[in-house]
Amino acid sequence: MSKKSKLLSTSAVYLVSSILGQVINLFLTPIYTNKLTQEGYGQFNIVISIQSLLTIIVTLGIYTGLTRFYNEYENKNNLKNTAFTFSLIWGSVFSIIIYLFSKPLANVIFKGDPLGAQYINYTVVSAGLLCLISIYNMYYSMQYRALISSLITIARMVLTLAFTVLLMIIIDNGIIGALQAMLITYALIVLILVITDIKHFRFRFCKKELKDMLSYGIALAPGQVSSWVLNLIDRYFIKGMMSLADVGIYSMGYKIGTLIDPVLIVPFRSAFAPYKFDVYKQEDGKERIKNVYEYFNLVGWFAILGLSLFANVAVRILSNKNYAEAYKIVPLIAFSYYLWGLVEFYGFGLHVANKMIVSSTIVFISALLNVLFNYLLIPHLGINGASLATILCYAITNVLYYILGQKYYKLPLSIIDSIKYLPLFLMVYGGYFFVKPYISNLLLEILICTVLCVIYIGLNIAFKFISMDTIKKVISFIRKNDR
Repeated sequence: MSKKSKLLSTSAVYLVSSILGQVINLFLTPIYTNKLTQEGYGQFNIVISIQSLLTIIVTLGIYTGLTRFYNEYENKNNLKNTAFTFSLIWGSVFSIIIYLFSKPLANVIFKGDPLGAQYINYTVVSAGLLCLISIYNMYYSMQYRALISSLITIARMVLTLAFTVLLMIIIDNGIIGALQAMLITYALIVLILVITDIKHFRFRFCKKELKDMLSYGIALAPGQVSSWVLNLIDRYFIKGMMSLADVGIYSMGYKIGTLIDPVLIVPFRSAFAPYKFDVYKQEDGKERIKNVYEYFNLVGWFAILGLSLFANVAVRILSNKNYAEAYKIVPLIAFSYYLWGLVEFYGFGLHVANKMIVSSTIVFISALLNVLFNYLLIPHLGINGASLATILCYAITNVLYYILGQKYYKLPLSIIDSIKYLPLFLMVYGGYFFVKPYISNLLLEILICTVLCVIYIGLNIAFKFISMDTIKKVISFIRKNDR
């Protein structure tokens, strides 16, 4: 099998597993929203965001270091075992430190919640276990064993769902039950991974390998923290300036809006990352990248519209009437993630020139701006202000990436092309709000939203945003990559 064929087959596996994982994850949402109050669901999302931050600290980027140096060392098992051993020791030490200070930390983060210390202890241990899982995930990914890597991800989602049903629905343990479900799941998967790898697993330190992996991983940590701030700090501002109930509503809308990530952004990045490095030196490389840019904009805006139109349907299915207003922020969240996807094009020049410090600096600046915009906008616009803050930051990020990226590798791209579909989007989405008062049931809403999607496509053809030439190019692109 050729490298391109191998890439396509693995990308297909990851796409399927990503979508399947998200579908399973969506089954968790009605459990959380029905077994927890609005305030409880908001608190739970705060806890999960803390777990994401702790994961960055616990991992120290070692699994990304494993990916970077996998092909540099002949003994792959030594590399994997070194990463695992270090992470197990460091994760245990860090968990003990956090346990000793869990009560004062809880008083700062979860003021007034008697379970705050337990939240922190469960999340830090889960973060450590998740790091061990990620090491194996990356190890198998680098071997192009996409099926095994995907099975790990799917198993994690299935077991989390099963234990959540047990601990939240049957035993009724609330937020603690949800956290216990994650911890038990991660522990079981780590145990299974070690047992299945027993022939090659060893507790081992290889100094050079460890130094290389940590040096690379730790260097990326500031950028990862900045990304965390960019994506999750809004919850804390909403909590502080509004309420935990508003965090719950925001989190529900955010969950639906971010569905654009697994169904479009993640598969696109998986396929486009090797493609752009493969073609950019070719004579027609710039034009081919431009074509993909056009396809991404076309599909991206359709995805934004689809999520926006069906957002209310999704909220009604996944939650209860307390979250009814959550659908209104979905277009803003979906659009912000679409903007983040555009970085793959605008920032390509920085990757070509290996200017990763510049790239990290841009993300850091965006994170600082996000803090500022949240502070300024949330008091006046509520949760819409948090969504708008994210959009503004990503828009500024795109402009910076575009200006600096073009300096090192000039692509025939126009930022205007990324928003040319906006007027038609507003026209169709505005039509939805015109007919919404007359929608009497869920099935009728699904039908009307489907019709509006068809109308959107028709308008794009009528205004010549979509031409037969574009359709032919898309088909040609797919056929070439299928070979």
